[in-house]
Amino acid sequence: MGRLQQPMMTRKLEQGAVIYSEGSTIKEISIIVKGSVKASGNYGENIINTGNVIGILDLGTGRYLYNYIANEETLICYFQIETVEDVCNVMAADASYPGMIISSLGKQMISLAGEFEKLKGLSEEIYNFVNEEYAEYKNVCEGYHKESATIKRIEALEEIDEDSIIVTSDLDYYVNLDLIPLETKKKFYASNEYVMMTEIKRIQEYAFEITEAYEIVIAYVNRVKDALFAKDEDNLFMRLAELAFLINESNGDIALIWSRIKNIADFVTNEKCIEQSALPVLVGHFKTKIKVGADLDDEQSNLTRQYTLDQIKGARILAKNSLDTILDYSEIDKEKGDKFKQYLTVYNSLPDKFATTDEVDKLRKAITKLFYEIYELVFFKSEETNVAEPIIDMFLNYGYVDERFVTESQLLQLIYYKRDDTKSEYPIYSMKEWLQEIYHGKAEPSKNEFDLDYIGVLREKKKTHHVSEAEEKAYMSDIDGRVRFEITNMFRVANRVTSGKVLTFCPVLHKDLIVGSIDKFIQQKASIEKAYEELQKIDYSLFYRTILYHDSSKGITKEYVEKKVLPITILMPNVGTKGTMWQETSGVKKDTPARFALPILSKETPEELLIHVVGRYRWEICRNIQGVYWSDITEKSLTSEYYDYIQFYKKNRDISVQVKEKIRNEIAKARNNYREVFVQDYIQWIKYEAKGASRLNKVARTILMTYCPFTKEIRSDLANFPAFSDLIEKYELQLAAKIKKIENSYVSIRNSGGKITKELEDNLEFYKQ
Repeated sequence: MGRLQQPMMTRKLEQGAVIYSEGSTIKEISIIVKGSVKASGNYGENIINTGNVIGILDLGTGRYLYNYIANEETLICYFQIETVEDVCNVMAADASYPGMIISSLGKQMISLAGEFEKLKGLSEEIYNFVNEEYAEYKNVCEGYHKESATIKRIEALEEIDEDSIIVTSDLDYYVNLDLIPLETKKKFYASNEYVMMTEIKRIQEYAFEITEAYEIVIAYVNRVKDALFAKDEDNLFMRLAELAFLINESNGDIALIWSRIKNIADFVTNEKCIEQSALPVLVGHFKTKIKVGADLDDEQSNLTRQYTLDQIKGARILAKNSLDTILDYSEIDKEKGDKFKQYLTVYNSLPDKFATTDEVDKLRKAITKLFYEIYELVFFKSEETNVAEPIIDMFLNYGYVDERFVTESQLLQLIYYKRDDTKSEYPIYSMKEWLQEIYHGKAEPSKNEFDLDYIGVLREKKKTHHVSEAEEKAYMSDIDGRVRFEITNMFRVANRVTSGKVLTFCPVLHKDLIVGSIDKFIQQKASIEKAYEELQKIDYSLFYRTILYHDSSKGITKEYVEKKVLPITILMPNVGTKGTMWQETSGVKKDTPARFALPILSKETPEELLIHVVGRYRWEICRNIQGVYWSDITEKSLTSEYYDYIQFYKKNRDISVQVKEKIRNEIAKARNNYREVFVQDYIQWIKYEAKGASRLNKVARTILMTYCPFTKEIRSDLANFPAFSDLIEKYELQLAAKIKKIENSYVSIRNSGGKITKELEDNLEFYKQ
């Protein structure tokens, strides 16, 4: 490289030795020659193994981001350094360093970005948790016939301002960078200094960007935490304690109050990011003031209030050695079964099951691989025997594997949960029920990641190599093969996606994923149906498709009508935070139902899960129907107009400079994915604009009013709002013209001796909504 090489020095460290302290000024960087280093601090923790670098990721901030501590006896070689440019001198020491260092930086970015995503999830989680516990506090007060106090901190709480968090780094890029063989990276980055330094600087910029965003979110989390517990009176803990002291003085039972306090304590102690030093002091003080004899930690007493002793005893007997029951039922190879048990034992002993270290990641992958193999065997066995067994159903529907992995209360709730089996027009299935639909030939398997369905894969096979008529017939009639196709191509991927924990996903149900009662997490079919109905009370045309209709026997030759096509909803057996729009149609025909996947257990409401899903559906169904013209502005559609708006917003004179800057930030947050920009606007449209709260710019609002119009009732309410009045007036004129045209067409049908069918009546009624 033509530079003076930096002198390399070595340092041998005993286990536990501090290498660099979090926040201290960077004076050197190190390469781990032997052993491993634990990085921990405000930005999470991870293990950095042999061959990786310490300090270069941090260099962009000028300070060490973590406490770097020798995880075992460790040997490092280190270089004194002051600026990013000094990195070039380090590179001169060895041609393998550039690739090795960038590979290490990529791994550390995955860890940092993963921790940030978890923290962002926590900011929403703690906000919802505080409000839920506040509502529970009011219910408890009502139960004790006491007046609840107003907690100003909670009343004033607002969700975190997403616009203040700008993170443009692409996590998928670093995940894929990590997949490239190290030797390839060494050769590539050693070949060009400019490319190597540009990559390093970009990673450092992203790291700086994430740490700044991290500080914003952590400050918000700890501000919300004060509404849960603090040393003053304006928080939930103190108000619950105040109520407990009052009830206890009159010898009342404070078990309900304690359950709320314990729920707060459990939530906080499970989240390392939340500052919690005052919590044990407050809990200890609370316990000392309660009269002796109040058995606060007796979970048994709480269980007996909900279940009979016979139910508790029966559940314990039923669930005893659940894992052995599942493995025996599956008839999996004993060696594999023993490995699965071994992996789960190690997993259950982990202090942090969401760690991003290589060792824990390998463990989760090993568990996941065997889980799906066992799942497939268990499903086929359950269909062959046709015998309902609670533990087997819990495994298939919730991912339950072992009674040790859940609390006794959660176990009882799962066993005695009464599922909602009422018939509904909405096709909603648990994973077991959905696989049964395919097994019994009532549904076709879903598409795979390459957008090919079961028949599409056969066509590809026929293109690439000869498939005999007998092989084709066997493939088409292979019911077991269809189920395996669904498990491999949809279930495995959708299960991970809906978990919301792409980097730390493990498919087994574990109490560490759930705070409090499991029955509050179960997504009930009735609640999902209600969420769909509520969405359609705003966006009434959401699930309608335009189709060509004719009935020569009734004198109808050609009419375009709106047909309602409700989506299929499949509940993945996981504890998750996201829904996914898996495919916008179920087949080649445009009037087949979409397929959505949701987690069966989630702290999110069905409305929150579905609003993101239907936003993506809105985009993808339009793109599907428009085909190659989806972005062609000469063919007016939702996607073409929105694509044109985003692509040319900088030149749009109807958009102010301030709004253009906001759009630029939104595009950056969506990583230049136009669909995701639309989804965020759609969410604003449903949640806020429908109530008259202006959140969108004029151009976006016009597009959404055109293609995702509000119901007549909402339009009437918004007609006097300046931001909506002109748009609604124009929409109503166009709608009136459309209705008039349809009515004239129906008059022509009648005059020709035809008959207006229910389909035509429903179509006219649709436009009058």
